[in-house]
Amino acid sequence: MGASPDGCVTCTCHGTGICEIKCPHSKQEEANLRLCAGEQGFCLVNDGGTVKLDRRHAYYYQVQAQLHVFQLQDDQEEEKA
Repeated sequence: MGASPDGCVTCTCHGTGICEIKCPHSKQEEANLRLCAGEQGFCLVNDGGTVKLDRRHAYYYQVQAQLHVFQLQDDQEEEKA
């Protein structure tokens, strides 16, 4: 299995992570994508004030595969524990 995230990030408080950049053409006129969270078919959902990837969207599974290949933890999963 392979993965190609758009970038890798590191900081002292969160450690190492990956960066996946999406620029949805359907929302090119939107100034704030947070306001689109929860719209049918969009990749983001609003979960109690926190914007997250929708688990039903293909992007979620793309990022999960990248996390697996790079052996990194999913912070969304960590929050539920």
